[in-house]
Amino acid sequence: MIKIGNAPVSYGAFEVTVGKREGVPTATQVLDAVQAAGYDGIDLGPLGYLGLGADLKAALDSRDLLLTGGYVEIDLTELGQVCDQFDVVAGTDKLFLPRPTVALIGRGPGRTAAGDIAAVVGDVVSYCAGRGYEAALHNEVGTQLAGPDSLIAVLESTDAKLCLDTGHLVAAGGDPLAILASWWDRVSHVHLKDSSSAGPFTDAMRLWEGNVFCRLGEGVGRVGEVLDALRAGGYQGWIVVEHDVLPTSPAKYRQASDDQWQNRQYLRERGW
Repeated sequence: MIKIGNAPVSYGAFEVTVGKREGVPTATQVLDAVQAAGYDGIDLGPLGYLGLGADLKAALDSRDLLLTGGYVEIDLTELGQVCDQFDVVAGTDKLFLPRPTVALIGRGPGRTAAGDIAAVVGDVVSYCAGRGYEAALHNEVGTQLAGPDSLIAVLESTDAKLCLDTGHLVAAGGDPLAILASWWDRVSHVHLKDSSSAGPFTDAMRLWEGNVFCRLGEGVGRVGEVLDALRAGGYQGWIVVEHDVLPTSPAKYRQASDDQWQNRQYLRERGW
């Protein structure tokens, strides 16, 4: 009961690049590469990048791909738009419904108190549940859920599920194995990535510009041990390979595509 997904960000196509930088691969190129590498699904990427409505459904169906989820920075308007796209493609298997993966951005006044965060998280969880989807909080360098302390504080103050981003947690100085050991029942979605450095980093752009994220098994993220822990605990659901890259040349974009094939091979060799 595991499916392996991939994401446009692994090919250099995400909010920082789409429509803003030259050389970003088209949705067709990314979808074809994801299919060719043997992934079961793909993340939504920037809203509209893979298409909207019927076009999105046709792009996925023609390649026998499912939608794994969609990344949202706290903004209920965008969250609603993402859920609209989920409605078009979602099947009936609740375990593999796409999940809204929600980042708590911002550090402004009134947003750092635990009570305020808990209230915002509660609103997001309730909204998604009302739309038929299970929200999962996304830990990420540069957000309010970056290192282990902030992540644990929110898990303690809410009942929200977690999209465990293993590479971002390592880069923030945390340990995904420790989160799995203590908060196993809250992990409903996994973004699997490796990091060449344990940081701690505080700026996501430095990660991307420094090519900190690397192919699975080549960094300090203890990916093999994470996979063993997921298997031992009977994890079910999506494991989405996210290998965030910020290519600077056509050759580097081609390398990103090859890296995703290699990442899928790494998982196959370990029985995933």
